[in-house]
Amino acid sequence: MTIQRVERIVYGVEDMDAGARYYRDWGLKEVESGSQRALFRTRSNQTIELRPADDPSLPPSPDPAGSTVRAVVWGVADEAGLKQLGEAVGTDRDVMISARQAGISRVRRSIQSLRKVEDWK
Repeated sequence: MTIQRVERIVYGVEDMDAGARYYRDWGLKEVESGSQRALFRTRSNQTIELRPADDPSLPPSPDPAGSTVRAVVWGVADEAGLKQLGEAVGTDRDVMISARQAGISRVRRSIQSLRKVEDWK
């Protein structure tokens, strides 16, 4: 399987202002910023999305602290790589295949699906 890169990381954060300030300080381009969502883009077009830790659209957090990664989108080289990666990671977790963007196929998996929450303790 050919994973090209991480396409997107979604964080649930307890303090949206502090989270956004962190990525601004790193020099990432701020695409969108608000109380319910902040979106940053790298120079190579990868994205970092921040949402409130209690956002019901996010997978549950295995971390009692609350601010943590909630989802990762992986970019693969081609359709065959997408299928292979989906089969490989889908043996012990849920996998969702999303739409293609800029010719790169993507597989999204949430941190919740990596391990049972009890396994993180």
